Amino acid sequence: VGPNWYYIYIYAFGGLPFFQISLTPPDGYYLYKNGSFAYKFIGSINFNGVFIEPFLKYDGVVVYRSAALAIGSGTNSTITSLASNTRIPPTSRIGKFSVLVNTTSGGSGGELRFYPNGAPTEYLSFIYPGNNLVNMVFDCAVKNTQEVSYSVPVTVGPTAMTYFCLGYYE
Repeated sequence: VGPNWYYIYIYAFGGLPFFQISLTPPDGYYLYKNGSFAYKFIGSINFNGVFIEPFLKYDGVVVYRSAALAIGSGTNSTITSLASNTRIPPTSRIGKFSVLVNTTSGGSGGELRFYPNGAPTEYLSFIYPGNNLVNMVFDCAVKNTQEVSYSVPVTVGPTAMTYFCLGYYE
């Protein structure tokens, strides 16, 4: 089951604060509920059809509390999209990611690239060592569809990579 993004709003009634959870997204500035200045946007929650994905939020940074949420794996040499849009809401443009790189058993080091907008000319580059198990944690911009892509231009020997979404900025 894919995510359903719900939006949390606060509003006043009779001088008291009340909260509302709604499917209606905020306005283009992410300040108010779309179509109403009475409801102040607080944040997004990911309901997967069974439960709300547990998270912590502080000062605009959301970190998932559950085990790392895998969004893909592989060592493709071509630009490949990851399923980050299942973990990052439409109100966010920056994700928190990690990648577990396993080059043990004779694997060689190499380069890993992340493409915020899918264009081959703009990317974050990471160099990873051979014969090692490395976890890299980083923030990266995402496309307006909340997707990020990767490629591994050159890999030699046994190498495995798993990609995770740790959270997002909102």
